[in-house]
Amino acid sequence: MYYFIGNYNESEYWYLKSKSVRETVLGKKDQDYVSSLFMLGTLYSTMGQNGLAENYFLEAKAIIVTEFGTSHPFYSMILNNLGVMYFDMGQLEKAELIHTEDVAIKIEVFGTSHSEYATGICNLANIYLQLNKCEKAEKLYLEALPIWKMNGAETSPGFAITLQNLSALYYMMGNFEKAEQYSLDCQTIREKTIGRDHPDFAQSLFNLANLYRSFGEIQKIEVLIEEALGIQESATGKESPVYAKFLTGLGLNNIEMRKYELAEIHLLEALESTEKTLGKQHEQYGRCLGYLALDYLESGEYSKAEPLFLEALSIVEKSLGKSHNEYTKIQRNWGCYIIEN
Repeated sequence: MYYFIGNYNESEYWYLKSKSVRETVLGKKDQDYVSSLFMLGTLYSTMGQNGLAENYFLEAKAIIVTEFGTSHPFYSMILNNLGVMYFDMGQLEKAELIHTEDVAIKIEVFGTSHSEYATGICNLANIYLQLNKCEKAEKLYLEALPIWKMNGAETSPGFAITLQNLSALYYMMGNFEKAEQYSLDCQTIREKTIGRDHPDFAQSLFNLANLYRSFGEIQKIEVLIEEALGIQESATGKESPVYAKFLTGLGLNNIEMRKYELAEIHLLEALESTEKTLGKQHEQYGRCLGYLALDYLESGEYSKAEPLFLEALSIVEKSLGKSHNEYTKIQRNWGCYIIEN
């Protein structure tokens, strides 16, 4: 209950207590003990504590393989959440391999009309979206939507995430009308089902803010991101990858509003948080560096901008490749720096 309402500290307490009791009473080979490992891995992944999450997922996976085999339902569940975690960490090759295996298992166990299959192909689509393979991502998202509807899952988290990611996809493709509609639909579902205090609702606010950036509605962006930050801080604290991502977005908005000193404060805080949770080689760290470099460029602090641009380009190239939109944006800003100097 605490997990689903976004109170992760209370959730952690009860999951750890459950694991301890099950280990003592049932032993480490029991599937209920595996369930505790799985839920702890899911919780820590949501909180951005990926090292802990990976340990719990891999322990659970090893027990399932040894004691129950790969046809056990837990195996697919573990693959699903382990793949999502690697995706969040920017380890896209690992994530793609795991989700590909998971989709094959879901087809065999559930068929292609089940919501579990829809979840699996959406996970693969998320990877293609991140790699800028928009046509492959769109095909899978649009295949998933009628499956959710057919299974009566139009208020489920998976359906809402699919709408959210379709919005991101159409945003990348420049179709802002479709992007806005999917984003608003996602926000409406989440407000009705989980309420305005949940981290997933905060994500919807942030996505809508990014969309309004394309429309130049800067004042709207600031209000949306600040509300999202408040919700996320209450749920996970400030040392969370999601909180850092929101803070990076606020920093970018500060730059666009020419509040350069405030942007620097927000971006430096976001960098520190991202380094602690994801490391300095993650694409999110590279994005944040790129925005900080842009802030220094816009405010005329050229000597600070140059090394940050170069570091940001290196990180994003390694994590996303040169063909990704984010690399192109940083490269364009770097080109402006060269022209001005």
